[in-house]
Amino acid sequence: MTKMIPPVCSPAATTSEKLVFELIRNAEGTDGYFCFHSLGIARHDRKEYAEADLVVLGERGLFCIEVKGGVVRRRDGVWQIGGGNRSYNSTEGPFKQAEGARWALANWLNDIRRLPAFKETLVGWGVAFPNIVFEERDPAWDLDVVYDLRDRETSFRKYFQRLEHYFAARRRDTGKKVPAPMSHSKVMRYAKALRPDFEVGLTLRGLLIESRREIENLSQEQVRVLDFTLGDYNHRLLCSGGPGTGKTLVALEASRRLTEAGKSVLHLCYNRSLAEVLDRRERAKKSKFRIATLHGFFDETIRRAGLADRLRSLNSLIDGNEFFESGYPGLFEEACTALLDEDDLPQFDVLVIDEAQDIFFPELVDGLGLVLEGGFDRGRWAIFYDPEAQANVYGRFDGDLLGRLRASGAVSTELTENFRNPELIALDAYRFGGVKGAKCRRHLASPVEYHEAADDTSSARRLRAILIELIRDGIQPADVALLSFRKQGERLYDKVPTNLGKPHLTPLEAEKDTDGFIVATVSGFKGLEAEIVILVDVPDTIDAAWTRSILMVALTRAKTKAFVIARPEFLELAKALEIAA
Repeated sequence: MTKMIPPVCSPAATTSEKLVFELIRNAEGTDGYFCFHSLGIARHDRKEYAEADLVVLGERGLFCIEVKGGVVRRRDGVWQIGGGNRSYNSTEGPFKQAEGARWALANWLNDIRRLPAFKETLVGWGVAFPNIVFEERDPAWDLDVVYDLRDRETSFRKYFQRLEHYFAARRRDTGKKVPAPMSHSKVMRYAKALRPDFEVGLTLRGLLIESRREIENLSQEQVRVLDFTLGDYNHRLLCSGGPGTGKTLVALEASRRLTEAGKSVLHLCYNRSLAEVLDRRERAKKSKFRIATLHGFFDETIRRAGLADRLRSLNSLIDGNEFFESGYPGLFEEACTALLDEDDLPQFDVLVIDEAQDIFFPELVDGLGLVLEGGFDRGRWAIFYDPEAQANVYGRFDGDLLGRLRASGAVSTELTENFRNPELIALDAYRFGGVKGAKCRRHLASPVEYHEAADDTSSARRLRAILIELIRDGIQPADVALLSFRKQGERLYDKVPTNLGKPHLTPLEAEKDTDGFIVATVSGFKGLEAEIVILVDVPDTIDAAWTRSILMVALTRAKTKAFVIARPEFLELAKALEIAA
């Protein structure tokens, strides 16, 4: 039997084509032969696109066969094929059609696949009239190339042999060498060239382009929150939302529009990298509102009041958490009092706080009220926060304070749609965080890729392989963030360099230099995002709430693709959560 590719005839084929298809498939003595149905030919000398009804390939040759059914006529050089409503006219005719397909196919094999068909095998053509007896003679053809009703009494192999003998004789008659039979491996090369199997997925570069298209515009929900923030009827807003829901985007747009309306705006967040990146971007846009980290603003105010020595002394006397949670706020209030006496205390019409869950305790909020016109009770402010898993990163979220702020007449609203993360990435992130998570608006097919590595050496090899793949696929290095659980100097890429000739950049440096990879701790990258995130230095256990929160934060930084390089112990625990299965 002949191997048919595809194995079934197209439903759109004519009745005659289906008949010949069956005859060729079931022919005896054709083991090792291939037959391609409806083989398209893009490079035809006379047509923009052509198609051979059937192409037969065996050890002795390659033959294009045109199939014609029904009545066949030629009048005044015009062919009429078929009858009734299915008939059509052609000045070319089936013989010229088959012969032209032969040349186009052989030239394509030579030019594109580097297979010199005319030198290595017989390349011929034929015409099949399976329902009629065709005995017409013409200078344009020999009856040896014709298959008709009489041939159906024997195996189609007899017709193949006739074509082989005819085209071998034609080569001898023209003084050309007759090629020897092709080996099985060479026949397979031609078969794979004519209709190769392939699977083409969306490349990482293509994935990135598709991702950017998907998240171009603000969602309607975010527009609704902006209306709450900017409306004259509401001066105090509490907006909650999980990672990827656009809190930072909405907070920035609110600060921008309020400034354009003539308000002086102080825009605060906790993460220094986030503040630096946002400040640079807004300066480039000529925005006039002030962006700072909460502690950076405290520090500047304290120094402005001449209390820098007190700040250094206090920092050396108490530990980090106590310093940030009580020492800093206390000294800030003292500085505000001193500046107020000197009529030098800055005052803002509006206060916008992003990442509020990281700085949400009474001492800090009370201090900020001193620089807000009207304070928190009567002033204008908007606070954006995540009360769930991200609140576990620093453990500073005070629910009682939330109630106190609501009592000031604040409107509460919620962002419930994640438009940053592809759905499959978001689902893994939420499972790690142990939260229900926001409804995901992204449908880009981009699951997290988990790579197992037994130690730092194998992790570094795995990381390097991923980075090489990204570079080869045309991804800009600055679109890639390498996020680590470890602090600077102890991170995987600090100890085992990737040696790819690309610098490691902070998030701020990557704003100006696109030829280096972004590197950061997961905590230091909170509030930021990257097209592609690669997470390394993952702990072996995920029992602690902090670890699971950090995992969720890390994955939800990814806008297009996420990779996790981890030890087998971590991957087993992830599978138990129905992740990385």
